[in-house]
Amino acid sequence: MKKIFLAMVSMLLATGLIAETKLTEKLKVIKEEDNKYLIEFSVSGKTDVAVAIINEKQIIVRHLAGGVIGNNIKSPAPLSAGLKQSLTWNYLDDFGKVLPTAKYSVRLTVGTKVIHDRFIGGSPYIFGSINSMAVDETGNLYLMAYRGGANQNMDMLRVFTPNGKYQNTLIPFDANLKPNQLKSVALWNEKRKSHMPINRRSQLPEFYPWGAGAKIISASKKAGIVLIKRNSIFKMDSDGGNVTGPFPLWKKSAKLKNPKWNIPQLAVSPDGKYLYIANVAGTKYNPKGKNDIDPNWPQGRVYRKDLTKGNVNPTPFYDLVLPDFNVTKYWLPDAWNKRTAAYALTIDKKGHIYIGDLVNQAIVEVDPNGKLVSSSPVPWPERIHVDDATGDYFAISRTKKPLDGYVSKVLYRISGRDKESKITSTLSLKKWKGLGVSSTLAVNKDKPVLWLAGAKHFLCIGMKDNNFEILDTDFKKDTDAQQDWNRITTDYERNEVYVSNGTNLIYRYDGTTGNGGLLKKDKKTFHGVDVAVAYDGSLYFRTGKSYSGPLGRYSHDLNPIPFASGTNILHKKIYSRYGVGNCEKGLGVGPKGESYINYMYGWNKYFIAGFNADGTKMKGKYLKGQIDKPKPKKKGDITVGTGSAIIGPIPAACGGVKVDLQGNIYVGLRLVPEEYKAITGYEKNIAFNTWTGCIAKFSSDGGTYLNKKQPPTSNKGIKVKGGGKLEGALKLYPGVAPFSGGGYGSGGSSCVCRIPRFDIDRYGRIVYTNGVTNSVVIVDNEGNLITEFGSYGNLDAQNSPDKSAEFDKNYIPMAWPIGAGFTQNHVYVMDAYNKRIVKTSYEYEINETVVLK
Repeated sequence: MKKIFLAMVSMLLATGLIAETKLTEKLKVIKEEDNKYLIEFSVSGKTDVAVAIINEKQIIVRHLAGGVIGNNIKSPAPLSAGLKQSLTWNYLDDFGKVLPTAKYSVRLTVGTKVIHDRFIGGSPYIFGSINSMAVDETGNLYLMAYRGGANQNMDMLRVFTPNGKYQNTLIPFDANLKPNQLKSVALWNEKRKSHMPINRRSQLPEFYPWGAGAKIISASKKAGIVLIKRNSIFKMDSDGGNVTGPFPLWKKSAKLKNPKWNIPQLAVSPDGKYLYIANVAGTKYNPKGKNDIDPNWPQGRVYRKDLTKGNVNPTPFYDLVLPDFNVTKYWLPDAWNKRTAAYALTIDKKGHIYIGDLVNQAIVEVDPNGKLVSSSPVPWPERIHVDDATGDYFAISRTKKPLDGYVSKVLYRISGRDKESKITSTLSLKKWKGLGVSSTLAVNKDKPVLWLAGAKHFLCIGMKDNNFEILDTDFKKDTDAQQDWNRITTDYERNEVYVSNGTNLIYRYDGTTGNGGLLKKDKKTFHGVDVAVAYDGSLYFRTGKSYSGPLGRYSHDLNPIPFASGTNILHKKIYSRYGVGNCEKGLGVGPKGESYINYMYGWNKYFIAGFNADGTKMKGKYLKGQIDKPKPKKKGDITVGTGSAIIGPIPAACGGVKVDLQGNIYVGLRLVPEEYKAITGYEKNIAFNTWTGCIAKFSSDGGTYLNKKQPPTSNKGIKVKGGGKLEGALKLYPGVAPFSGGGYGSGGSSCVCRIPRFDIDRYGRIVYTNGVTNSVVIVDNEGNLITEFGSYGNLDAQNSPDKSAEFDKNYIPMAWPIGAGFTQNHVYVMDAYNKRIVKTSYEYEINETVVLK
């Protein structure tokens, strides 16, 4: 069934170009005078073609022509209108240099198809900082993660065996779920035969009704999974389908008084019938006494909600017995400690409820009828677990009273009940800062084990001879591996991929083997926030640890390559900003060594600066006198020192810079042509229509954006929706997404950190991604569609841990593609939600070669 489904996806994502194209005139090469060659061929119908000169190693030394041809088609030069083509090669390479005498061939490819090759990255053990966990009745471990580096936060829920071996991913959802199982998470695109996630935010993938930041409360194969986000609960089946909610903990009519800093602590009964709620109280920001707590919403109260009766309010279940505050002063909950008297909650198999009493410093046991069973002294119990076999408690406690800021924790085992209880084992957690924020008790090989998480740490702890010990498990997280996946750049000739973590770490991977790692120089981390690969193979880095910093040129070995001035630095301070990761807007290098970078000349004001091949600043036609400011005119302005803009100003919702072999400049902008219409199936999709932009092509003369209130300065340019105009623009290629900015799913018009990266190959073909459609598009330089590929899939698609699923080269899964890059024979795609790169390869309907004589 799955194989048939994926095959249908592949077929329906085909370009629609003529199937089974034939050569009506075979590839013919005629040698003419002065070492020139005439190349001719003819095809049976509309299709895409690429003509190249290759050497004996099958490496392309000249990209002659690439694009779509056919009757009534405007094809990119030097291709001509019609099905018959005639081209000339003059023995020059891509850069106008005469090639050395050697054996060369003409290669013609017709009908490009993209197939799945492999993944780079995508470890199932790397998925953000774990914020909550649960164990089901079979002993499987459910880990919920959310926080990534520098606000790159994404909800992920993965399932592991009792010993920590990866099983499957539940969030984001499995592509094999049926459409009726995903009504609140994804729509079904009948044309593509693929799920279409409901995108709720432009900066990050948020598909679920809670947005992001949910925590798992319980997991059961039978009863399903329960999650919470603030004061609402959500449910889903154990396979990740049928997500329902929100179900408010209290209806509005209850007039709940519980400030937002008091995060409810929940526990679900073994039969899934009841939800128990603690850490709810009518406290004030900074209370001075007991009377500052609303008596109708007292601290120390545990509530119970009947999940079988729909949306009913919880009822009081049990009140801790607190000392008389007038006699014995005790700490009070406030906005800093975020805790009330009844904080931790857990339930055993009998349905007994255990409450962490932070005032009396005890674990209080209550039966399902609300009757006190025992109260056992434990210092500051933050999280508690009960071993069903022995009755022992495991408690994670703070070493001091609840307060704002970091307080080290300790793990206790407590045997016995009431006054006979005693601490029998102790382990300080001080060395693992942040550990213990989330935890769960599991059984592995008939022995209790504790899983603890927090910050960057994740440990499994067992018992040996009455002592705690750290256990070796199947959960193998490579701490040196890339944790966050953001921007992508490719090295066309070396077949290498550069991937940013979104801040100041850049990783380099071999496209053939997938091996690679963090860029280092002399065994020290080479910090950088963005990189471009020049046509000569040199690297242009925006270096440093900060979002603002220098721009320079380096070798492949990361050695500085100086310009004529004696330094490798083009500019000492590229002015940028920070948001969801660093807000780097892209840089590109042209065939002659000219370079361009997109950055700010004032707060949230963007332009493209240029530098000549010798390292000197280019003199542009735009923003003269507005970029160099000896003294800032207002707060936020800064001297950026380029004198003028090559392109600018441009909208803040922008990003990505590339330069083709002719020296044309391409810039990503959240603008679309005046006549642009959304693609079929997305006409009413608010995410698509808000976040989709274009790639704008300019000559080296540059250009500027004029909004509808600004008068045009020439008749040249292209009008865009909204009444503006891109003066100097030669062509727009719409369909790129998501660009963050104002409007739906955004943090505001200044939140412009999400930038879909695109690329230009040496035929002038363009590849770009759309995170809303979960697909990748390749067009020729006239904008004619060559192919579109990709459809929704989470980490398990084409990658099942038990290898039971048959590999299908036509299925190219991705969950949220936000960038792509070319090499000679491959397209690489940044699949940010799955934390990996998807490598694809080309296949052709026709691939013919003629050896030159």
